[in-house]
Amino acid sequence: MSGLKSSCRQIAVAIGALIMAAGAQSSAWGADRTGVTDDVIKIGIPGPFTGNASSYSKAEIGLHAYFKHINDAGGVHGRKIEGVEIDTACNEAKGITAIKNLIYDQKVFLINGISCSGVGLAVRPVVHEAKVPLIIAQAVNQDISNPVSPYIFHGVPTSYDASVSIVDFLKTNPAFKKIAIVSHSNEWGQGYKNPQLERLKTKYNEAPFLDLAMERGSTDATPQVLKIRQSGADVAILNLYEAETAIFLRDAHKYGLKITFMGGYGTDLENTLKRVGSLAPVQNYYVLHMFVGTLDSPAMNKWSAALITPPLLLSK
Repeated sequence: MSGLKSSCRQIAVAIGALIMAAGAQSSAWGADRTGVTDDVIKIGIPGPFTGNASSYSKAEIGLHAYFKHINDAGGVHGRKIEGVEIDTACNEAKGITAIKNLIYDQKVFLINGISCSGVGLAVRPVVHEAKVPLIIAQAVNQDISNPVSPYIFHGVPTSYDASVSIVDFLKTNPAFKKIAIVSHSNEWGQGYKNPQLERLKTKYNEAPFLDLAMERGSTDATPQVLKIRQSGADVAILNLYEAETAIFLRDAHKYGLKITFMGGYGTDLENTLKRVGSLAPVQNYYVLHMFVGTLDSPAMNKWSAALITPPLLLSK
C-alpha cells in the first residue's frame, strides 16, 4: 500500500509543480504563454464521457472537483484553473482528434486526463511532438510513458505493477494451482497479460493453465465460461474492461462456474455490481484498489469533501 500512496503523491506533485510554474510567472510572461493568462490557467481534461467505458470518466470528474477545490481556495497566484473537458469515448481515433483539439484549437497549457490505455498509446506521439505536458489520470499501460518522454507523466500504478501484484496475491493461496487467464487482445489487455505470463514463468516456473481471449464489445461469455468450467481451473484472472467483466460474471453465475475471479484496474466493485444487477455473481470477484481507503473512510475525508459535483465544462 505504501507504493500506491507514493504514486498518488507523485501525480499530485507533478500536477502541482507544473501549475505552480505557470502561475508564478510574471504577468507579461503569462500573457504570452500558451494556456496561461493573467487570470486563467487552461487545462485540458480528455476522458471517456460516452460509450460503454464511460464509467471510467469518474477520474476526470474527480479532476474537476480537485481544480474547483484549488479555485475555491484562491487559485494559483491569483489565476483560476479553467478545465476544458473533451470526450474520447475510449476510442483511439476520437482520442487523437480530441487531443489535437485541446492542443491546437483550445490551446491548453497542459493535459490532465486519459482513462483508456489504447487512447493513451495512440496520443503519445501527438503529445510528444507538440511538447505539451500530459499527466495521465487513469490509463495504466506502461508503454504510454515508456520509453521516457519529458512531456508525459505517469503517476498511477501501471498495468505491469498491477499484473505482478495479481499473480503474487493469487500465489499466496496454495489452493490456486490452475490459473486461467481471460484477456482482451488490445494493448490494454495485453499490457496485463504479458507481465502475468512473465511473472508466472520467472518467479513460479509456471504457465497459465488456460489462456483465453474475449474481445471488447462481446455480449456473450458462454464459450469462455464453459471452457474454464470444463478445464477444471480453480481461479481466473479477468483482464477485461468493465462491461465485458460484468457479462463474464453473469454468465459464470448462470452456468454454475463457482471459482475465484480476479480483475485489475479495469473495473471497480460498485460499477460492476450495478452492471451485473445482483450480488451473487460478484461474491467471489476480487479487484485491485489503488487508493488509501474507501471514499467514506477517514483517510479519504479531505478528498471526499472536495468531491462536490463540479461544473462539467463539456467541449463540443
